[in-house]
Amino acid sequence: MMPALNRLRIVPLLVLSAIVLGASAGTARADWFADKVEEGLARYVELFNAKDVAALTELYSEDAKLMPPNSPIVEGREGIQKFWEGLFGMGEVALTLATSEAFNNGTLGYSVGTYTLSVTPPQADAIADQGKYVVVWKRGPGGKWEMAVDIFNTDLAPPAAEAGGESSAAEPSAAEPSAAEVPRG
Repeated sequence: MMPALNRLRIVPLLVLSAIVLGASAGTARADWFADKVEEGLARYVELFNAKDVAALTELYSEDAKLMPPNSPIVEGREGIQKFWEGLFGMGEVALTLATSEAFNNGTLGYSVGTYTLSVTPPQADAIADQGKYVVVWKRGPGGKWEMAVDIFNTDLAPPAAEAGGESSAAEPSAAEPSAAEVPRG
């Protein structure tokens, strides 16, 4: 039998051990999810830059929502596929992503990061963008992590207003092509 004094010394050590082991298990779980996010986003970038819209949209859940800047919410894989087809039709694309944070609770997760995007229309200069994104991930069939919500927005300032006054979003200025004038591939 252990003397009472020794038991009092062991209890704090056991509590401290449990805290340390619990914290490292949580870190391992978070690292595991962060690795899954990195794998998923690396595949996303690969498919995006290859303009493989069919495979790209399979990374989204059936009921996914895409929330691009200055646009309404795009819902479902079919809508998301049409959105990306429109962008890819504008020219060559180059996307990079950098994840700064990832977390999950077992069935849902999120990742936060930054992006750079370049779109080069035929016979035109590249259009460059940079910004931030948040992706909400959920476990799909078979335990596969899928993108449920994808939102991104630019860090760049909006184009400057013309010298004669402000241009409205409904009426593009002479310097800004209308949607009909944007070259399509």
